[in-house]
Amino acid sequence: QGDNWGIYGDMLFIGFADDRNGTLVSTDAELDAGIYDLAAVWSPGDDRYRGFEGYAGVRYIALDLQLDFDPVNPALSSRNADFDQNFTDFLIGARYSVPLSDKWALIMRADASFGDTEGTWNISGLFSRQMGPGALVFGYRYFDGEVQPNENTLEIELYGPEIGYAFVW
Repeated sequence: QGDNWGIYGDMLFIGFADDRNGTLVSTDAELDAGIYDLAAVWSPGDDRYRGFEGYAGVRYIALDLQLDFDPVNPALSSRNADFDQNFTDFLIGARYSVPLSDKWALIMRADASFGDTEGTWNISGLFSRQMGPGALVFGYRYFDGEVQPNENTLEIELYGPEIGYAFVW
């Protein structure tokens, strides 16, 4: 990041799998989701990585979902749903960084995207601990979005604690 302009990237990958054996049907589900943001950052303040920053760019979502339903009764046929699809959205957002000490900061971020998806939005609150050329970040994130693969609607809702490392140069 220069004085007023920079580049921002965020990568999130999550994989889930679960098998259930019920009295009527057995299920096997697997979801792999990647959410990747790349944006230009505008920082109007005097200090880099402090205060208000706006950003705009691209959010790329890669989803691979497999659902298998196997009835216990052999007279009934098995069903499955499977899709592997990617979505590209225009992303716009803002973040605000508050220094807490020489090495610690509080970062709040909110953004939304639209395009191939039916829309996504993301909010997070993070603490940042400067460590050498980067920072350890940890906090809480909430992500919500809706996509329509294969004429079906899938709502994605991810929330919980997060931890990562911010590379800064």
